Amino acid sequence: DDKLIFVTEDEKTIRLFSNFTCIKSELRQFCSYKGESFVSIDLKTSQPYLLAHDLIKNPDYNNESDVRHFYDIITGKETDIITGKETDIYEYLIRVSGLHHLTRDEAKVEFMKVLYSKNRGYADFKPAFDIEFTTVYEYIKAVKRKQHNKLALKLQKKESMIFIPVATEYCNLGCLSVHDSLYVIESKKDFILEKLKQRFKKLGYKDFDLR
Repeated sequence: DDKLIFVTEDEKTIRLFSNFTCIKSELRQFCSYKGESFVSIDLKTSQPYLLAHDLIKNPDYNNESDVRHFYDIITGKETDIITGKETDIYEYLIRVSGLHHLTRDEAKVEFMKVLYSKNRGYADFKPAFDIEFTTVYEYIKAVKRKQHNKLALKLQKKESMIFIPVATEYCNLGCLSVHDSLYVIESKKDFILEKLKQRFKKLGYKDFDLR
Protein backbone atom coordinates (compact mmCIF):
# COMPACT_ATOMS: atom_id res chain seq x y z
CA ASP A 1 0.00 0.00 0.00
CA ASP A 2 1.62 3.26 -1.12
CA LYS A 3 0.01 5.08 1.79
CA LEU A 4 2.47 3.43 4.15
CA ILE A 5 5.31 5.65 2.88
CA PHE A 6 5.01 9.41 2.49
CA VAL A 7 7.28 12.36 1.76
CA THR A 8 5.93 15.90 1.64
CA GLU A 9 7.52 19.34 1.39
CA ASP A 10 6.36 22.36 3.35
CA GLU A 11 6.08 25.17 0.81
CA LYS A 12 6.95 27.92 3.30
CA THR A 13 10.10 26.40 4.78
CA ILE A 14 10.93 23.72 2.14
CA ARG A 15 11.25 21.30 5.06
CA LEU A 16 10.73 17.66 4.21
CA PHE A 17 8.35 15.54 6.25
CA SER A 18 8.35 11.77 5.99
CA ASN A 19 7.75 8.64 8.01
CA PHE A 20 11.30 9.00 9.30
CA THR A 21 11.03 12.64 10.42
CA CYS A 22 7.70 12.00 12.14
CA ILE A 23 8.72 9.14 14.40
CA LYS A 24 10.05 9.83 17.88
CA SER A 25 13.77 10.61 17.86
CA GLU A 26 14.53 7.84 20.35
CA LEU A 27 13.07 5.29 17.90
CA ARG A 28 15.34 6.24 15.00
CA GLN A 29 18.19 4.25 16.52
CA PHE A 30 16.21 1.12 15.66
CA CYS A 31 16.02 2.07 11.98
CA SER A 32 18.64 0.83 9.53
CA TYR A 33 19.72 1.02 5.92
CA LYS A 34 21.20 -2.07 4.28
CA GLY A 35 21.74 -3.55 7.71
CA GLU A 36 23.52 -0.52 9.20
CA SER A 37 22.14 1.60 12.04
CA PHE A 38 21.70 5.35 11.74
CA VAL A 39 23.63 7.98 13.68
CA SER A 40 22.90 11.70 13.66
CA ILE A 41 24.92 14.77 12.73
CA ASP A 42 23.47 17.85 14.41
CA LEU A 43 24.12 21.56 14.30
CA LYS A 44 24.50 22.73 17.89
CA THR A 45 21.81 25.29 18.89
CA SER A 46 20.80 25.37 15.25
CA GLN A 47 18.27 28.19 14.98
CA PRO A 48 19.94 30.44 17.59
CA TYR A 49 23.19 29.93 15.65
CA LEU A 50 21.55 30.92 12.35
CA LEU A 51 20.04 33.99 14.02
CA ALA A 52 23.39 34.97 15.54
CA HIS A 53 25.13 34.47 12.20
CA ASP A 54 22.59 36.69 10.40
CA LEU A 55 23.17 39.46 12.91
CA ILE A 56 26.96 39.27 12.94
CA LYS A 57 27.01 39.47 9.14
CA ASN A 58 24.62 42.44 9.05
CA PRO A 59 26.44 45.82 9.06
CA ASP A 60 23.43 47.42 10.74
CA TYR A 61 23.92 45.21 13.80
CA ASN A 62 27.40 43.70 13.94
CA ASN A 63 29.05 46.64 15.69
CA GLU A 64 26.77 46.35 18.69
CA SER A 65 28.49 44.82 21.73
CA ASP A 66 25.46 42.74 22.74
CA VAL A 67 25.28 41.21 19.26
CA ARG A 68 28.92 40.14 19.53
CA HIS A 69 28.26 38.87 23.06
CA PHE A 70 25.31 36.80 21.81
CA TYR A 71 27.30 35.45 18.86
CA ASP A 72 30.27 34.51 21.04
CA ILE A 73 28.07 32.58 23.47
CA ILE A 74 26.18 30.77 20.72
CA THR A 75 29.37 29.81 18.88
CA GLY A 76 31.24 28.69 22.00
CA LYS A 77 33.81 31.48 21.93
CA GLU A 78 32.99 32.77 25.39
CA THR A 79 34.21 31.18 28.62
CA ASP A 80 31.95 31.18 31.67
CA ILE A 81 33.70 33.18 34.39
CA ILE A 82 32.15 30.99 37.08
CA THR A 83 32.70 27.50 35.69
CA GLY A 84 35.68 28.20 33.46
CA LYS A 85 33.95 26.19 30.74
CA GLU A 86 32.35 27.17 27.45
CA THR A 87 29.34 29.38 28.15
CA ASP A 88 26.03 27.65 27.55
CA ILE A 89 23.29 30.04 26.42
CA TYR A 90 20.56 28.22 28.35
CA GLU A 91 22.51 28.08 31.62
CA TYR A 92 23.56 31.69 31.11
CA LEU A 93 19.94 32.81 30.80
CA ILE A 94 19.00 30.82 33.89
CA ARG A 95 21.66 32.71 35.84
CA VAL A 96 20.99 36.25 34.60
CA SER A 97 17.22 35.81 34.94
CA GLY A 98 17.50 34.39 38.46
CA LEU A 99 15.25 31.47 37.49
CA HIS A 100 17.49 28.86 39.08
CA HIS A 101 14.66 26.36 39.44
CA LEU A 102 14.62 25.77 35.69
CA THR A 103 16.39 22.78 34.22
CA ARG A 104 18.44 23.21 31.06
CA ASP A 105 15.69 21.58 28.99
CA GLU A 106 13.09 23.91 30.50
CA ALA A 107 15.38 26.87 29.83
CA LYS A 108 15.61 25.83 26.19
CA VAL A 109 11.82 25.94 25.93
CA GLU A 110 11.73 29.39 27.52
CA PHE A 111 14.42 30.65 25.18
CA MET A 112 12.45 29.44 22.18
CA LYS A 113 9.47 31.41 23.50
CA VAL A 114 11.63 34.55 23.35
CA LEU A 115 12.37 33.82 19.71
CA TYR A 116 8.97 32.65 18.52
CA SER A 117 6.14 33.81 20.77
CA LYS A 118 4.05 36.85 19.88
CA ASN A 119 5.74 40.11 20.84
CA ARG A 120 3.06 40.80 23.44
CA GLY A 121 3.17 37.25 24.75
CA TYR A 122 4.90 36.45 28.03
CA ALA A 123 8.04 34.37 28.37
CA ASP A 124 10.08 34.01 31.57
CA PHE A 125 13.34 34.97 29.84
CA LYS A 126 12.10 38.03 27.96
CA PRO A 127 13.01 40.66 30.62
CA ALA A 128 16.52 39.29 31.17
CA PHE A 129 17.11 38.71 27.46
CA ASP A 130 16.08 42.29 26.71
CA ILE A 131 18.62 43.59 29.23
CA GLU A 132 21.48 41.30 28.20
CA PHE A 133 20.91 41.33 24.44
CA THR A 134 18.93 44.51 23.74
CA THR A 135 19.83 44.86 20.06
CA VAL A 136 19.21 41.17 19.39
CA TYR A 137 15.82 41.38 21.07
CA GLU A 138 14.86 44.50 19.12
CA TYR A 139 15.73 42.69 15.89
CA ILE A 140 13.66 39.65 16.92
CA LYS A 141 10.64 41.85 17.70
CA ALA A 142 11.03 43.78 14.45
CA VAL A 143 11.00 40.60 12.35
CA LYS A 144 7.88 39.34 14.17
CA ARG A 145 6.01 42.64 14.27
CA LYS A 146 3.51 41.87 11.51
CA GLN A 147 3.74 38.08 11.53
CA HIS A 148 4.78 36.41 14.77
CA ASN A 149 5.98 33.18 13.10
CA LYS A 150 8.07 34.95 10.45
CA LEU A 151 11.36 34.44 12.29
CA ALA A 152 10.66 30.74 12.81
CA LEU A 153 9.83 30.27 9.13
CA LYS A 154 12.94 32.18 8.09
CA LEU A 155 15.30 30.11 10.24
CA GLN A 156 13.63 26.81 9.34
CA LYS A 157 14.07 27.63 5.65
CA LYS A 158 17.76 28.34 6.22
CA GLU A 159 18.11 24.92 7.88
CA SER A 160 16.45 23.29 4.89
CA MET A 161 18.76 25.04 2.44
CA ILE A 162 21.77 23.68 4.34
CA PHE A 163 20.78 20.11 5.13
CA ILE A 164 18.41 18.96 2.39
CA PRO A 165 20.81 19.36 -0.56
CA VAL A 166 23.40 17.18 1.19
CA ALA A 167 20.80 14.55 2.06
CA THR A 168 19.49 14.61 -1.51
CA GLU A 169 22.93 14.21 -3.06
CA TYR A 170 23.89 11.31 -0.81
CA CYS A 171 20.54 9.61 -0.22
CA ASN A 172 21.90 6.49 -1.95
CA LEU A 173 24.47 6.27 0.86
CA GLY A 174 21.77 6.16 3.51
CA CYS A 175 21.61 9.90 4.29
CA LEU A 176 18.33 11.42 5.47
CA SER A 177 17.51 14.97 6.55
CA VAL A 178 15.58 15.69 9.73
CA HIS A 179 15.20 19.49 9.78
CA ASP A 180 18.36 20.64 11.65
CA SER A 181 20.28 17.40 11.34
CA LEU A 182 21.24 14.53 9.10
CA TYR A 183 20.87 10.85 9.86
CA VAL A 184 23.50 8.69 8.22
CA ILE A 185 24.67 5.12 8.45
CA GLU A 186 27.65 4.76 10.76
CA SER A 187 30.14 3.75 8.08
CA LYS A 188 29.48 6.96 6.13
CA LYS A 189 29.34 9.44 9.02
CA ASP A 190 32.82 10.92 8.56
CA PHE A 191 32.33 11.27 4.81
CA ILE A 192 28.91 12.96 5.14
CA LEU A 193 30.16 15.18 7.98
CA GLU A 194 32.92 16.51 5.73
CA LYS A 195 30.43 17.15 2.91
CA LEU A 196 28.14 18.98 5.33
CA LYS A 197 31.01 21.16 6.53
CA GLN A 198 31.76 22.02 2.92
CA ARG A 199 28.12 22.99 2.45
CA PHE A 200 28.25 25.35 5.44
CA LYS A 201 31.42 26.98 4.17
CA LYS A 202 30.04 27.33 0.65
CA LEU A 203 27.07 29.25 2.08
CA GLY A 204 29.40 31.54 4.05
CA TYR A 205 28.86 30.15 7.53
CA LYS A 206 31.65 30.22 10.11
CA ASP A 207 32.11 29.05 13.71
CA PHE A 208 29.48 26.31 13.38
CA ASP A 209 29.56 23.25 15.62
CA LEU A 210 28.52 19.99 13.98
CA ARG A 211 28.47 16.89 16.13
